[in-house]
Amino acid sequence: MIELLQNTFYSDIPITRAMNLQVLKYDGMSLTLRSPLVPNRNDKGTAFGGSLYSTAVLAGWGLLFLMTKERHIQADIMIHESHTRFMRPVNGDIEATCVFNSEEQIDRALRLFSRKGLARFHLNTTVTADDNQAMLFEGSYAIAR
Repeated sequence: MIELLQNTFYSDIPITRAMNLQVLKYDGMSLTLRSPLVPNRNDKGTAFGGSLYSTAVLAGWGLLFLMTKERHIQADIMIHESHTRFMRPVNGDIEATCVFNSEEQIDRALRLFSRKGLARFHLNTTVTADDNQAMLFEGSYAIAR
């Protein structure tokens, strides 16, 4: 599944190739992505805020992509709303981890999706730097037929 997501990023979302975005791990409930610092740095030599944001958005999008593929669900995935808090500079590679809140969150949303063809997922993505939280991204995503 990781390879499918990596290929989808590079073929369908071209900026991911320029960012050199890499899918690191997926366990069914969480997804971790990495964007290396060098192609994502700013004028201060730290990670560019736009790259941090993009990596976080893509972590949520990717988590939903894999969840729908595993369940053989055809759906469009889109970001609906978000809030981002930057807490400290990222001096190395960007690592973003997005996590489902619970299996119940997934089941509840998919029941709604099967009835109405639309469901929302509220997901949190954390970016860490030196084992400290550097950015928190709260995103509301929609899946739709």
